[in-house]
Amino acid sequence: MAGGVEATAARGRRDASFGGGWLAIIARQFARPRGLFGHMVGRGMAKRNGEFSRWVVGEISEQHMGEVSRIVEIGPGPGVGLAEALTKFSKAHMWGVDISPEMLSL
Repeated sequence: MAGGVEATAARGRRDASFGGGWLAIIARQFARPRGLFGHMVGRGMAKRNGEFSRWVVGEISEQHMGEVSRIVEIGPGPGVGLAEALTKFSKAHMWGVDISPEMLSL
């Protein structure tokens, strides 16, 4: 029983740091999107971060000399950066590792 109370208290402190309520729920979705709301958050992240992801891949392709054989992106979200990397490094083997099934399904 004590473990449950401690876990609830810890969750309450964490939620309070985000202002509690809806703000805490939204903040958790950005950390690990889940469910329908997580799917919507993922689409928003793709829209807002897409240009930056494409820019990063462009910078890497300009700086890298020679053939790239492997690319791994940790936390690719909906894969905007990986899609751009496919256009720049078409012969490379690519992996995207994300904790959220919702992100991988976009």
